[in-house]
Amino acid sequence: KDREGRERGVPTEDVLIQNCVVYQGHGGFVVGSEMSGGVRNVYVRDCTFINTDIGLRFKSARGRGGVVEKIYIERINMLDIDKAAISISLFYEQKQRPKQDEVPPVTEETPAIRDIHFKEVVCRGVQKAVVLDGLPEMPLSNITMEKVSISAQEGFFCSEVVDSSFKQVEFFPQHGPVMTLANTANVTIEVVAYPEDQRLLRVEGKRSQGIRIIVPEGKELREELEIGAEVPAEAIQ
Repeated sequence: KDREGRERGVPTEDVLIQNCVVYQGHGGFVVGSEMSGGVRNVYVRDCTFINTDIGLRFKSARGRGGVVEKIYIERINMLDIDKAAISISLFYEQKQRPKQDEVPPVTEETPAIRDIHFKEVVCRGVQKAVVLDGLPEMPLSNITMEKVSISAQEGFFCSEVVDSSFKQVEFFPQHGPVMTLANTANVTIEVVAYPEDQRLLRVEGKRSQGIRIIVPEGKELREELEIGAEVPAEAIQ
């Protein structure tokens, strides 16, 4: 712990994971699925993951409670990952997924994942680039990505996520769309590169709002969007 660093607003390490090389196994760095006591103040940096099932994974489900927050992940290289480079899911093992319009009440058994920060993450060779899957009653919040570059079979999927930003990101899926947002609110996305033959963004869900998109110069944003009929007209900027 670094009192001076905290006073300057610089993240300090309560738990530091650094300079690790992980081969095979279920994940390179994983939090959950049991996290009822909470996990916070973890710094992961300068690691390499090769042939793991998932690269960076956070998982929980209704009934487990607890909070995962203030996780800082930086300078991670991944190669030939099986399922997803980055995965944050509150539907571990598909437990208690609600009907489309059902929003259960928040209780002490509702898990929360927030304040997760990814910077300078590169992955080459994976099935899914990113999966962010929050609960309708407890969306993932303050998830940030900066300088993230992933080549994958499938692109970026984001559901029930709020107050987050994805800046200077590039995704290269083999088939599109590059990014899909469902019931996502108050997010900023700055994409610096993606395949020319893929549609950039699909937006779904009646709770989608406050989506700000920044595309490379010369791109016509309207041609890059696919918008579901239930999405409010003012949802995208």
